Amino acid sequence: MARRNADRSGRRTRAATDEALGSLSLDFSESPNIWKFLSDDSFFCGLLGPVGSGKSYACAAEVMLRAAKQPPSPRDNIRYSRFVVVRNSYPELRTTTLKTWTEIFPENQWGNLRWSPPLTHHIKLPARDDVPGLDCEVIFLALDQPKDVRKLLSLELTGAWVNEARELPLAVVQGLTHRVGRLPYQGQRRGSLARYLGRYQSD
Repeated sequence: MARRNADRSGRRTRAATDEALGSLSLDFSESPNIWKFLSDDSFFCGLLGPVGSGKSYACAAEVMLRAAKQPPSPRDNIRYSRFVVVRNSYPELRTTTLKTWTEIFPENQWGNLRWSPPLTHHIKLPARDDVPGLDCEVIFLALDQPKDVRKLLSLELTGAWVNEARELPLAVVQGLTHRVGRLPYQGQRRGSLARYLGRYQSD
């Protein structure tokens, strides 16, 4: 009975997530700078603007857009990706960055977050017929603990979002640039697009 209930719960979660992906509205066409940012495939890309200008919202949306652009694995037709979202402290990570993230990708539609460190939102969509599936892991890290700095600089990542980059040590930002573009792994790739789609972004 427990297995049956778990299967039903899993189907409900996948159905809700599929519906959310289809209805996700990310229209930045009236914000020229943000639109230019989202259209830019440069390895290193930053977004500067006043409070309330939509920088964090755009970066959160960019993570999902970038995940959806990854080449599907020839093995199982799934688009694999892993992103890290970095802030200088956990209080700010929870009250600002995660607040923005969950407004766009609420748990009741996109699956539950793991709220114990490392905070993680693992979004999975199965492949359907000829439509590739999605496996996007988003790890939220703060740098007020040495163990998190060590973890950050050992990750294999598709891309990174550094929230409020001016508040972080330059050495960490520079080190992070060497960790992106490493996922999908070679066995999951089709061609060399994954390296091209590696992304480092900051706001």
